[in-house]
Amino acid sequence: MNESKAHGLLGLCARAGQIAYGETGCLSAIRAGKCGLLILDEGASGNARKRYTDACRHYRVPLAMAAAGLVEQATGKRGRMAAAVHAGGFAEQLRTALGAQIPGQTIEETANNCGGASVE
Repeated sequence: MNESKAHGLLGLCARAGQIAYGETGCLSAIRAGKCGLLILDEGASGNARKRYTDACRHYRVPLAMAAAGLVEQATGKRGRMAAAVHAGGFAEQLRTALGAQIPGQTIEETANNCGGASVE
């Protein structure tokens, strides 16, 4: 994980208004299909981890675990444990920098994400 690059990109996302915070904001973005990546702080509680992991698995949203305090430091907002980055270029770059993948999905499924259609 390239933490300094992720820190900078996350800060840019925050200044550009491309992030939803908090339980309600993150889960709403995931359910609405606007979330391109969910970043969850390692310091998040077990219940929060399960809630976000289940939502990401169901809606097929990549999830990245960030070092403790990264979301808070990069965005300048105290007490933030989760950030839903809106789909687009920022989400793609952060996904690469943090090595995110969809929970419960293997690397082969991620590479060949054909939506359940058979490939022959």
